[in-house]
Amino acid sequence: MIRDRSDGYAWPKLGIAAAAMLVAALLLVACGGPPQVRNVVLICIDTVRYDAFWLPELSGEPDDFTKWTHKAVVYTHALSAAPWTVPSVATVFTGYYPSQHGAGLFDDPIADLSDALPSRIFEDLPTVTELINEADIRTMGYSSHPWFNSGYGLKRGFRQLYLYQGAPRLLKEAEVWLNERDLEQRFFLYLHFMEAHERSVDPVELEKQLASVAPSRVEQIEESAPAGICDDRADGMCDRWLAYNLDILELRGRLATFLGDLERRGLLTDTAVILYSDHGEEFYDHLAESEKLSADPRGIYGFGHGHSLYQELLHVPLLVWLPKNRGGVVDTPVNLVDISPAVLSWFELSGHEKMAGEPLPTRVRRGGLSKAALREPWPESGRVLFASGIAYGPEQFAVLRGPRKYVWHERSRTGELFDLSQDSAESAAFEDETATERLDTELDRYLGWYSERQFETPSLSDEQLETLKGIGYLQGVGDNGENDENQENDRQSLDDE
Repeated sequence: MIRDRSDGYAWPKLGIAAAAMLVAALLLVACGGPPQVRNVVLICIDTVRYDAFWLPELSGEPDDFTKWTHKAVVYTHALSAAPWTVPSVATVFTGYYPSQHGAGLFDDPIADLSDALPSRIFEDLPTVTELINEADIRTMGYSSHPWFNSGYGLKRGFRQLYLYQGAPRLLKEAEVWLNERDLEQRFFLYLHFMEAHERSVDPVELEKQLASVAPSRVEQIEESAPAGICDDRADGMCDRWLAYNLDILELRGRLATFLGDLERRGLLTDTAVILYSDHGEEFYDHLAESEKLSADPRGIYGFGHGHSLYQELLHVPLLVWLPKNRGGVVDTPVNLVDISPAVLSWFELSGHEKMAGEPLPTRVRRGGLSKAALREPWPESGRVLFASGIAYGPEQFAVLRGPRKYVWHERSRTGELFDLSQDSAESAAFEDETATERLDTELDRYLGWYSERQFETPSLSDEQLETLKGIGYLQGVGDNGENDENQENDRQSLDDE
């Protein structure tokens, strides 16, 4: 149902909720909690949407990573809290939603990440890494994403965090650290990969990739393409989809090798490993809707990320390997806001009780991982999940309770209601006045978490700014951090820190 919203909200009112949502950690307690978690490895695979990640399992042709999925707790209904990296990863590291942690937001009602600096995590809001570090647990990070080294709060709490370009170098450095670490000290290790975000669509490179992949796999990728984009290859979108999926498949192979290395070291007997994606990617899934309801300042519609809150951007893979756990499927809807509370509870540290999220449930459904389980419609649930934080265009907000999802478009003051149990692709909004009013009330609660406090924008060095421009951000921002329409679109490789 699309209806007019009469009140809206005051812009900008960005801050921590005056009264944060307090949720009891009953799910983890009810199932006894994971046994003897001494260390935690948290892995982000940037820009990976749910359906693309699970292609080998859904197509019936497993790869080297598939055996590891059967050992994991697989969350089939995990929702990101934002459609791009800064607000999403800030949610992971704080246990709060974007309306509370203040990161990835903009001064202008029409967000434009190509022309303006976004806000950072509020300085007085602790991150999970800071809480872990205060407990004398070693914190170490390796990332391919320059947002981590740009003053946005994602680096806070790490005793050391290094930037390296490419999964091979990143994994090599992480392996060196694992070899040299103090074996007596507990640790929290973070890895952030950018392969799906930084995919190449150069025709020559794509042909090389295709030549090394079985024809049946290429056919599967094309058949899985959204919106029939491979029916007509003239606009190059099918090639983009192919390159995207091939990079994800290659990354799955590297992750399988890394998990095997952890197992050979004996770490999986006392280490929890969490694998997640911060957001997905659109390939014309909702081109018509974006053109109608959004106002992207770049004039780009239906492709990329940061511009909408449809499921191709919010439904993400989430897997957890726990010591002595057989693995299985959790179909209870969860949000990335739940990761920090889970990590703190596994480390037996306080702080998660005050977060907006709940520790991830670990009681698995019988039957294990299967094609049917991966395609299971969104189930009924009493818990309400949220997402916001648009990078390009007017702000949008998503509210999800069970299979009912409501997307509010601030500029047009209209909402869309979807039933994900019947329409997982969100192909058509429908009318249900009762459901709309219920979710609209929850949206008001979410908007109430914004405060009068203004957001905080970091100052970037010329080097930091140029590095972010090198991956497509802040193209119109000059060296002084202000808008510069004449700024050249230079590509600068990410140097080692």
